[in-house]
Amino acid sequence: MEDTIRSAVRALLAGYIEVDESTFSMTADLDLEYEIDSTEVTEVARKIEELFSVQVSKSSREAWTTGEDIAAFVSRARASAVAPDRRTPALQSVVAATPAVADPGE
Repeated sequence: MEDTIRSAVRALLAGYIEVDESTFSMTADLDLEYEIDSTEVTEVARKIEELFSVQVSKSSREAWTTGEDIAAFVSRARASAVAPDRRTPALQSVVAATPAVADPGE
């Protein structure tokens, strides 16, 4: 599931900054490399909340320096959170794409 989450986060970030997904670096500093400021990180956090049905606190998003940080956050949040009946359609498709991973809600 981690690769699927990572891919979804990469697609979201690349789309947000309007670069080709294949050239987006998940390890690059979002501010230094892509000029994503704190206001834009807040917008990205809202999109992450919608896509993955997770809550993103201010302290969590302030710790996001790279795309990898965001993907790791989503993985941790997903592992501890969402009941299957509360998933968004987008999240359901992410979960469905990873059948080898046990569902924490079951």
